[in-house]
Amino acid sequence: MVRSFLLGAVVAGTIAFGSSAVAAGFGGDDTDFYLGFGLAPAFGSVADFYAEVPGAADSALPYRKDAVGGDTSPFDFDWSSVGTKGSKYPIKFRHSSPFGVVGSVGVRYSTGRLELEAVRERFPIMKVSGRAWTKGDSMFLLVDDAIVRLVTGQIDSDDPAARALRVLSSTRYDGLHDLASALSGELGTRTGKGALKHVGASSVDVHTAVKLVAATIGYKYGGRSVSTHDQKRKAMLLLAAATKAKTDNNEEILKKEREMILAALGRIGGYKIEIPAVAANTFGANYCYDVSTVNMGGLSPYGCVGIGMSFLKVAKTGTPRFTYGAKLGVSYELSPQASIFVDGAYRRVMEYKEQCRVSTLSAASEYRAYTEEEDVKARVSFGLHHLALEAGLRFILA
Repeated sequence: MVRSFLLGAVVAGTIAFGSSAVAAGFGGDDTDFYLGFGLAPAFGSVADFYAEVPGAADSALPYRKDAVGGDTSPFDFDWSSVGTKGSKYPIKFRHSSPFGVVGSVGVRYSTGRLELEAVRERFPIMKVSGRAWTKGDSMFLLVDDAIVRLVTGQIDSDDPAARALRVLSSTRYDGLHDLASALSGELGTRTGKGALKHVGASSVDVHTAVKLVAATIGYKYGGRSVSTHDQKRKAMLLLAAATKAKTDNNEEILKKEREMILAALGRIGGYKIEIPAVAANTFGANYCYDVSTVNMGGLSPYGCVGIGMSFLKVAKTGTPRFTYGAKLGVSYELSPQASIFVDGAYRRVMEYKEQCRVSTLSAASEYRAYTEEEDVKARVSFGLHHLALEAGLRFILA
């Protein structure tokens, strides 16, 4: 990041002070200082957007269309829409930034101009029609892809991705049967007694809970039937209650299964990230050449090349990136002191790579709410390039 910033500063300085035409003209009779501003709606692309928590989560789940806010469960996100690699990253952005603005201050000598420019563009997250909660467009859950496919029944225990999960876990398949027995016993469905009786869960909820735990350690538990979102939510509440369940004598239960359950809650809970838009605030230097206006009725075509730094903001995190571009346009002289300009500007930002904070299910909330963690971050990368139509006014400063 520092090297990119220094590179942009050095090259911008070279253009600014290395142009013999401009440098020679400072203070001369043919030198004019000017100020410009205008609108800059842009059309472009946030390309190859990728977000992951290295080694822990590489699949992005969108917020469910029918969820109504208060994202307290990982199953408020849509697990069913995630498929094979290549279609599992649903984070997409609009291709337009209709409210971009541009401003510049510069110096003109003869047919050459040097200007310092500031541009703001914002590419919002793609909207989903029919969504019950509009803020949900910008919310995503990052989860291990193998876990997602096991939970949704896309793969079985013999899949290579499932086997890779088992290598990382010390829990074996027999431990799942023990977990099912322990949960069923504490529900008290037969005896009327149990530390989890207050949860109001059923045998179906127990089976779903064990299926979720099994997926986090690389196993397919039970048949191929896929549980509903509500069943999975209830199963998560059951597992959360099991981590704090105690006997009447205030003794912890499920001690043997507690570590397994806690690990499963963390892996199923994933990492929530909020990405409302990609915003680019660009500051740079342009060198422009104006074609002579003689016999052209006040029209002056021009071309510019420029470099600078774009301060990109994604998921509450901003960082500078080297930017370059060019523009072609025409200006029309309204008076000796004012002119209007219209041009097309192309800008490209070097690839963005940065770490962004994410939220995880909080134990303090009994795994019912997501809390931002300072020491847990997602890695985000993408490319940005766009074409802007700029139009505005330019004034000569006396």
